[in-house]
Amino acid sequence: MRLYVSRAQSAAHTGALVVRADPATVPAVVAAVRSFVPGERPPTIDVARERVAVALRPWRTSTALFLALGGVALALACVSIYSVMNYLISERLFEMGLRLALGAAAGDVVRLVLGQGVRLVLAGSLLGLAAALALGRVIESLLFQVSTFEPLIYGVATASFIVLAVGAMLPVARRAARVNPVDTLRAE
Repeated sequence: MRLYVSRAQSAAHTGALVVRADPATVPAVVAAVRSFVPGERPPTIDVARERVAVALRPWRTSTALFLALGGVALALACVSIYSVMNYLISERLFEMGLRLALGAAAGDVVRLVLGQGVRLVLAGSLLGLAAALALGRVIESLLFQVSTFEPLIYGVATASFIVLAVGAMLPVARRAARVNPVDTLRAE
């Protein structure tokens, strides 16, 4: 709670003067204030920039924490996509070897693996967007005059996830394209 009292009415002079100035000019401001209030204890003088920085520190810390947790979640999602694609392709190594033995180019195998993976990622992204929009409406009903629908944020998040997912699938697709057809056919 803040209470503003005239200095003339207050016995305890515990006021604060907030100054918007360069930190280099603060001593001059302090001297000017002391000249107006001779013999009394002058009010505390703070630079507005410092007060704002102190007030914003918890918000900046929370934002940094949320960004870090989002980065960890994105990294876990990429590792999971890599693991799932690696498992799916390891189950189909015979098929990849057979395709390569019958004359398919390595680029064709890479496109096949990436195409199947991208279809899965797009389906998951659409489901995730639908869930985010639905849960956003629920959260929006709990808040006052706050909109949770930000198309730019949804678009950037989805596009970055798709790009990172393709990056996670690329090593698996390259490994599938390097399968030795002779060894694969011999193993079966």
